[in-house]
Amino acid sequence: MTDFLLVAWVSALIEIRRVGWMFGLGKRWEPGDKLRLLFAGYNGTRNTGSDVRVQEMLRQVRYVLGAGNVDFSVMTQNLTAVAVILRATRQVYLPDVSSAVPLPGGASESRRGRLRRLHVQSKFANALATMMIGSLGMASAENKLSLAYGAEAGHMDSLIEDMCARYVHDSLVITRNVESQDLLRKLGISTELGTDTAWTFEPHPPEYARKTLREAGWDEKTPILVLCPIHPFVWPVKASVAKYMARVATGAFKESQYRTVYFFQSGDEVDKKYRHYISSFGKAVAAFRERHNVFPILVAMERLDAHACRSMLEFLPGTPVFTSDDYDMFQLVSILRACSYMVSSRYHGIVTCHAQPGCFGWGHDGRAHPESDA
Repeated sequence: MTDFLLVAWVSALIEIRRVGWMFGLGKRWEPGDKLRLLFAGYNGTRNTGSDVRVQEMLRQVRYVLGAGNVDFSVMTQNLTAVAVILRATRQVYLPDVSSAVPLPGGASESRRGRLRRLHVQSKFANALATMMIGSLGMASAENKLSLAYGAEAGHMDSLIEDMCARYVHDSLVITRNVESQDLLRKLGISTELGTDTAWTFEPHPPEYARKTLREAGWDEKTPILVLCPIHPFVWPVKASVAKYMARVATGAFKESQYRTVYFFQSGDEVDKKYRHYISSFGKAVAAFRERHNVFPILVAMERLDAHACRSMLEFLPGTPVFTSDDYDMFQLVSILRACSYMVSSRYHGIVTCHAQPGCFGWGHDGRAHPESDA
C-alpha cells in the first residue's frame, strides 16, 4: 500500500506539471541563458560508487558544455556528506521521508532547469525507482530534455513497470549494459548503449595511498589484497508507516531501520544467509593467505558496509579497515588502486581499481565470479 501511495503521489505531480506547462506556466529556456541541469540520484549516503559516478558526470558535462554555460544542482540526502564532489554546484536537500518523490516547491525549484541529467541505479527499493522515474517524467511533462545517463534497469514489479512505461517513454536512457537496454526497449523507451561513468575517475595520486597504507602497517613490499564485503540480504528497503509508528512508540525494529519510514529486510532467514556469506568469504580469504603472502585490508565502499567489514574480522583479526565514512572517494579509490588483488561484492570497487590486475567479485552463493556485480 505504501508503494502504491508513493507512485500515485508522484504520478499526480507529473500530471499537474504537464497541465501547468500546457497553460503557459514555467519559464522557457532562451538562447544565452545558462543550462540549468539537475542531477538526480542516490547521493549523500557516502556510497563511494555513487559519489564517483556523479563527480564524473559533473566533470564531463562541465568540460563538454563549458563551465560558464551551465548551472548545476545535485540532489542529496545529506548536505555535508557529498560536499567534496559539489564544487561550484548547488545542493538540493531531500529529507528522508520525501527522498522517494519530487516535492512541489522547495526541492522542485531546481527541477525547472532545461535539461534533466539523471543517475539511475539498480532497484534497491521501489522508493528510489519512483524518485528516478518521477524526475524523468517531470522533465518530459514540461517539454524539457529528459536524460538518464549511466543507467541500469533490473526487475520491476508491475506497479513500477507500468509507471516507467508511462512516464519515461519520452526520455532517452543511456544504459550501462545490453540487458538493461533490452528490458527498457520492451517498455517502449528509447535507449543507447553506454558505460559506467566511474571508469574515467581520477583519485589522489599513488603517494597518498602508499603513505596511508604504511601507517596501517604495510611494509611497501607485500602485495595488497583488498576485500569489499557487503550485507547483500537486507535489500530491498521498503517504506512502512506501521513499523515506523511501532519504532517510535515501543522501540521495535531498531536494528532493521534504515532511515525514518524505510526499513531493511530482517529475520532469521536473512541472518542465516548473511552468516553463510561472511563465513564463506572469510574462510576462503584465510585459506588463500596460507598459500600466499599478502597484506589484506577491508574497505567499506558505503558506510553500511562497515558492519560487514567488522564481521569479517572474526576470520581476519587485526586487518585494517577503511570506510567511506572516514575517507572520501579521492582517498578511498587511491587506496584501491594500490591493490594487487581484490575480492569484491561492490561493483564499483572493481571498476575503480580497474587499472590493476586480479580483480574479481565474490557472489552471494559463496563462489567466485569474474568481475561480477555481486
